[in-house]
Amino acid sequence: MNGLAEHAMEQAMRLAAYVESGGAMIWPLLALSVWAWTLVLCKARQLARWRRSERPGEDVIAALLRQHSKSDCPTSDSRTASPEERWQETLTRQYLARRTGDTGLDERLLHRLAHGFQDEARRGTGTILTFAAVAPLLGLLGTVTGMIEAFDALAAWGSANPRALSGGISEALISTQTGLLVAIPVLFAGQFLRRRAQTFANRVDRFCAALAGAMARPTTSTENLP
Repeated sequence: MNGLAEHAMEQAMRLAAYVESGGAMIWPLLALSVWAWTLVLCKARQLARWRRSERPGEDVIAALLRQHSKSDCPTSDSRTASPEERWQETLTRQYLARRTGDTGLDERLLHRLAHGFQDEARRGTGTILTFAAVAPLLGLLGTVTGMIEAFDALAAWGSANPRALSGGISEALISTQTGLLVAIPVLFAGQFLRRRAQTFANRVDRFCAALAGAMARPTTSTENLP
């Protein structure tokens, strides 16, 4: 146990020295990394929850149309899904509660509802990719700052004090390295989530097409359902 504690303490001291050598730009980079990964995890959790909650669109549509036809009161027009409700059910309930019977108006309504879910799926992915683009620039800014310090030390001490010169060079290199270490994983995660969000948007489009088709068929209209 003592050996493990000493090893952990040594690693912590090395990490602290690394951060200190990186200069002032290390802290914005670390904060940006924490923020970006918080967004990544939240978005991944949201998309995974929606994916797990899905079931075949025909089952959802048929069940909700039957429920709507048997209910004496209008379907709830809640704009947000409860934790236990599937996004398909929420979209269908909103559509049934607000449809007018006019084909053109109902198509626009369904299109608007679909866009709401699609925009929610995409929300945050642009911010994640922006963080991935900004991180190398912050690293570059730290590089410039470190090189300025190195040249200042060179002007003040010449080559007589290598330690003063190496401090600025270390700051420049560590800032660049940290910026890339932050940016590359966040970039891959952002692109992955963007593709997942687009896949979800395609499923929303297919579900809305199935819902519109079900409402247009006389055999599945709410008046003829048992």
